[in-house]
Amino acid sequence: MNLTLRKVLIIDDDPNVTKLLRIKLEARGGIQTAEISRASDAAARAQEFRPDLIVCDIDLGTMDGGEVAQQLGGDPATAGIPIVYLSSLITPQDMDQRSGGRKLISKKLPFPEIIELIVRELPAG
Repeated sequence: MNLTLRKVLIIDDDPNVTKLLRIKLEARGGIQTAEISRASDAAARAQEFRPDLIVCDIDLGTMDGGEVAQQLGGDPATAGIPIVYLSSLITPQDMDQRSGGRKLISKKLPFPEIIELIVRELPAG
């Protein structure tokens, strides 16, 4: 049995979303989360936390998810971390598409389904 905690960094400008994701992901067991609401903190937090997966909103106010992904991709320490976009801008019908090669998850889905889709994106470890 693998007891290694999988780490997920949650980036969303809505603290209610980050809190709910943190609670639901950690309740599954085996997952540790960190959450930030300011996109400008993403690179530093990713370097410090070393997540296995980043869940990032697309519309973050001062930056968008694409800019966050570009910033993380430009740093060798964070370039290999997979990113999943979670956004209300995405409809469930759009989820079979990808943005910059990244999985899209709609906030309009039932929350248990969102959690399952995030967990499925965690790299094997």
